[in-house]
Amino acid sequence: MSATFAKSRSASLGQTTLSYRLLDALPGLTSWLIITVPIWGSLISPIIAASFALGYMLYSAYLAIRLAIFALIGLYRVKQNDQIDWHRQYLQQTTQQPALGPPFLSWDAIFHIIIIPNFKERPEKLQATLENLARQAVARDKLIVVLAMEARESGAEDKARRLIAGFQGKFAQIFYTIHPPDLPGEIPGKSSNEGWAARIAYYHVVEEQGIPLEHLTITSCDADSAFHHNYFSALTYRFATSPDRYLLFWQSPMLLYGNMWAVPALVRVNNAVGSLMYLAMLADPRRPVFPWSTYSLSLHLAHTVGYWDPEIIPEDWHMFLKCFFAKKGLVKIAPIFLPTLADAPRPTSYIHTLISSYKQFRRHAWGASDISYAILQAAQHREIPFLRRFSRVFALTRHHIQWATTWFVLSLGLAGPIHLSPLFANSLIRYTLEQTSGFILSLSWVLFLVVIFADWQLRPPLPNRSPWWICISLFQWLLLPISGLVLATLPALDAQTRLMLGRPLVYQVTEK
Repeated sequence: MSATFAKSRSASLGQTTLSYRLLDALPGLTSWLIITVPIWGSLISPIIAASFALGYMLYSAYLAIRLAIFALIGLYRVKQNDQIDWHRQYLQQTTQQPALGPPFLSWDAIFHIIIIPNFKERPEKLQATLENLARQAVARDKLIVVLAMEARESGAEDKARRLIAGFQGKFAQIFYTIHPPDLPGEIPGKSSNEGWAARIAYYHVVEEQGIPLEHLTITSCDADSAFHHNYFSALTYRFATSPDRYLLFWQSPMLLYGNMWAVPALVRVNNAVGSLMYLAMLADPRRPVFPWSTYSLSLHLAHTVGYWDPEIIPEDWHMFLKCFFAKKGLVKIAPIFLPTLADAPRPTSYIHTLISSYKQFRRHAWGASDISYAILQAAQHREIPFLRRFSRVFALTRHHIQWATTWFVLSLGLAGPIHLSPLFANSLIRYTLEQTSGFILSLSWVLFLVVIFADWQLRPPLPNRSPWWICISLFQWLLLPISGLVLATLPALDAQTRLMLGRPLVYQVTEK
């Protein structure tokens, strides 16, 4: 069976081409071009360079306003969804369904496969994840849990067996897979392991047991993900009642709050901002959004497109793009506003925690490699309307470029024209632009109070006997400019520069 899987996978691998290599340089070149505008732009025309910085600030203020508004909307929807009895809502909707309406699936016929890729994870961490899944209201009836182990981890099979022995009878099914090492064309990591496990799960559940492919979802679950206790009840309802169920990715707000009180304030504030930005994006109906970390889709969709690609590092956005283009641009994200908690890296020392966090964000930022993939796919799939293709490629590119450049432009955008052009430094336009930029930045900080409020509403309570410096956590937000540079901007710029220079990134599991 392993040889069959390896053969089918190697046949689906994409070939590295000159087009990909050239396009891979675009994110890094664009980011460095924008960052250095205040220098070379000031030598050409300081007014144009300053105007560029001001325009960037205006756009950032616009995004801050949207962030504040939709963070509150997302918070409201989280509170609202927390009160819903999803099975009762299903029964009410099915009894009210018009005779000629869209067909619903039977609640009892639906099952959820959860793939948990892991490598050298502590057994205690995996056990906590399984305990969280066992608390799902539908765990015994609907959850098929797959521990996706790596053969290159010594003792992986024994670890899987011990964990499974402790959870017999708590799920509809639970089993493990062993991903072989050194398969042709693969990069070790989550995507290759996940694709391998998903194919085996399909074989066991659909081919051997006869559960219809159309009645199954598959969930990509990180080893530290803690779902809301009603997530899979909500997913059952959404999957059963959505007429376009085979064209959707279901995504919950990912909150990096699992161990927030055990990590340094620099990490905590950076993770809070990222989490709430994603909540706001999920709540914004006009903003193209991509899946993050832990998400669900129909097994039918995953099977149709050939599962996760084994040569990819950041698999979430790539899998969405693969499905989006394969299905003529009809695939969308469907939010489920029940938060999933995840952990931040937490080695034994303060410095190692910061280093691990940096590496984790650099790995996430390696998603800029999908820009070349998206551009080439958009060029090939002319059957998709142009605006639909463009909006996805633009959203992907904009996200990564802003990630690497915003801190520099907002902080240093006006410094170049002022220091490199004495004539501009003493001009009236310089003072006008400075006052305008000061107002924009002040507005952004005022709006950020909304984000602080949303964080206060969503974060877990302080543990007992917390140190006094954690108790005054409001002051952690003063560290935002530092954390934004060290744990967001620099990792993104690092990843894009490596991509531009053709230096590969090795997948590294972070200790949590």
